[in-house]
Amino acid sequence: MTAPPVARTCIWLLGTRGAIRPRASQVLKEWEVLVEEPFPDFDAAPPPALVLMLLGDTDTLPELEVYLRWRGAIRTPVLLALAPQVCAEARAWLVSEEMHPRLPVVATLDMSGGEAGETTLRAALVLRLGAPDTSAQDDARAWRERFARQCALGDVGDYFAILGLGLDAPAGALREAYARTRRDFDAKTCKHAQPSDMEALRGLREVLDEAYAILRDPVRRERYRAALRATPANDEGFEPSF
Repeated sequence: MTAPPVARTCIWLLGTRGAIRPRASQVLKEWEVLVEEPFPDFDAAPPPALVLMLLGDTDTLPELEVYLRWRGAIRTPVLLALAPQVCAEARAWLVSEEMHPRLPVVATLDMSGGEAGETTLRAALVLRLGAPDTSAQDDARAWRERFARQCALGDVGDYFAILGLGLDAPAGALREAYARTRRDFDAKTCKHAQPSDMEALRGLREVLDEAYAILRDPVRRERYRAALRATPANDEGFEPSF
């Protein structure tokens, strides 16, 4: 039986204009969280564990007013991050009891100090969410290393190496190696892939399919194996003809 997916902490990111948006988003990547931005679905269930309210300029005030009118039903904790250019009127609006008496601001963060602002946000998130689980980052880093090696092998054209097999690997290991490698680099399901990786992943899939098509045929496999052995070890860009 397949285990159910692990529920991720949900954070709503509001008021995301201005330079502090990418900085806050980068900090959030350290946690395995589901971030709804720039404006959440108010009918979402369950409610978020945290609202990170970014105020990079006063143009976001109307958006925040909509949120404050709706959110009387739940008391989700709010982290309020302010950019240096926020004017005195905006600060007065944010603390006005008449505007939003039930806004549960747990911390007001100064995001004006570059890396210092990111450190402040990171510390506040640790208090609310706990320390980030680095295993997700480690998994992503390991995948990117495998991806880089696989792309390099695709350029060389060694189909056995692309599938993680030695030249003397039995035919029975081929299908399993092909399925495992293709699953690891599936553009549709790989959670570590970035949009910029899509073209390379599509090219890698074509190489994997070609490798499997050649190596699963006993005659073509033996011809390919013989051609590889006859090719000098330092010959880059091996291209067999069949």
